[in-house]
Amino acid sequence: MNMKLIGSILIPGWLILSGIAVEAQVIDPQRSAQAAARNDAAYIAASIEDNEAFMFLAQKAKERSSDERVKELADQMTEGHTSMLYSMDQLATSGTGASEKSGPAAKNQQAVSLNERLANRSGMDFDTMWVSNVLVMMQGKYDELVQHKETIANPRLKMAVTEAIPLVRKNLSQLKSIQKYLTRLATQKQKER
Repeated sequence: MNMKLIGSILIPGWLILSGIAVEAQVIDPQRSAQAAARNDAAYIAASIEDNEAFMFLAQKAKERSSDERVKELADQMTEGHTSMLYSMDQLATSGTGASEKSGPAAKNQQAVSLNERLANRSGMDFDTMWVSNVLVMMQGKYDELVQHKETIANPRLKMAVTEAIPLVRKNLSQLKSIQKYLTRLATQKQKER
C-alpha cells in the first residue's frame, strides 16, 4: 500500500511523523476557557476565605496581644486584607467568581486551629504563638499569590492579585521582624532570671 494512501486514511485520528504514529489531541477552546474560568472562580472563593481568616486572626491580636508592635501589625493586616477582600468580593459578585460568599469568618482550618490553641494563651506566650503561626500562613499566602499570578486567565483577577502581592510581602516582612524581636526579648528575660 502507498504511504500517502495510508497517511490519508490515518490522518483524522493519527499523525504520522517520520514513520511513528502519534495520536493528535485537539483541545476545544470553549472547554479550555470554561476550565480557566472555573479555576479563577475557585481561586476567588479560596482568597475570600483566606482574607476573612487573616482579618479574624488580626482582630484576635488586637484584642489580646500584649505587644504594641503586634497590635500595629494587626491593624495594618486588617486594613490590607479588607482591601483584598473587597476586590475579591467585587469579582465574585460580578460573575467572575463563585456566587456564594464563604460565610462566617475563620472557616480556614489553619485559622480555626490557631484560634483554638491561642484560647488559653496570654501575654508574650500569645504573641509568640500568634506571630509564628500567622507568619507560616502568610508565607503560604504569598507563595500562592506569586504562583497564581502566572496562571490566572481573568485580567481583573490578575490585577487584584498583582496589587495584593506587595501588601502580603510587607506583612510577611513585618512578621519576621516581630518574630526576631520577640525571640530577643524572650532570650533577654531568660538571662535576667
